[in-house]
Amino acid sequence: MSYIKSIQLAQDHKLAMARLMSLMDLNPQLGSAEVDEIYVLALLIEKYEDEQSPINTPDPIETINCRME
Repeated sequence: MSYIKSIQLAQDHKLAMARLMSLMDLNPQLGSAEVDEIYVLALLIEKYEDEQSPINTPDPIETINCRME
């Protein structure tokens, strides 16, 4: 596994995404170091994205009103 660092900046995110895509293109075998790296990168990317762009759940009343329109 190559060196993995935390994702704190947009540039870190961009590099992590590029690495993730390149690993996925390899179509690695289950249990390989590449699959482990994919898993760890995906967790780090998900955490960064959740912190930077949280998705708020809609208010139930607003959802009903929108649906009724």
